[in-house]
Amino acid sequence: MSAFQALYRKANLTGKSTILIHGGAGGVGSVAIQLAKRLGLTVITTVSSKKIEFVKMAGADHIIDYQTENVTEHVLKLTNGQGVDISINSISNEEIMQDILNRLAYNGQVISLTNSPFNVNMLDLAKKGLTISALNLGGAHRFHTLSEKADLATMAQELVQMIANNELDPMIGKIISFDNLVDGLRALKASQVTGKIVVKLS
Repeated sequence: MSAFQALYRKANLTGKSTILIHGGAGGVGSVAIQLAKRLGLTVITTVSSKKIEFVKMAGADHIIDYQTENVTEHVLKLTNGQGVDISINSISNEEIMQDILNRLAYNGQVISLTNSPFNVNMLDLAKKGLTISALNLGGAHRFHTLSEKADLATMAQELVQMIANNELDPMIGKIISFDNLVDGLRALKASQVTGKIVVKLS
């Protein structure tokens, strides 16, 4: 649902053709790649070398090994120096955020998946007309916004229908028991998981 909200609710897709998805092998990233392809976008993603084959299966057009390649240089090369139109970002570090902005095209947009601690006022957004959008699925409950609560159900229904129609692969990497939940979360935090972890409750 985070990937769906990012692309179908937050992203300004008018005239856009390229997207950079950080962490393409993760639970959000792997779905975001597939949804971006459905929307006709050229997808660039970053992963470690051991996860390259996984994001190929998700449909990424260009894959950057962030451990061995300069991501900004590679993005600019792939886009003829223009940068990408949209970046889905799961990194909150202020220094890295500036690098992400340097990878954007004029009128580009970052959609942030994190509770970002960086100071937006320290970033030069006006120079290229850039936009930073924040994602917050849970906010619909905290702020008692009925229309947004209803939209959570709409998004979930559309995703389930895509999966039922074999138009979207949830790309489940591991199914674990509830007793192993803590170990699963530790593996997720350590970036040892490819795709989604599903916890089986019974």
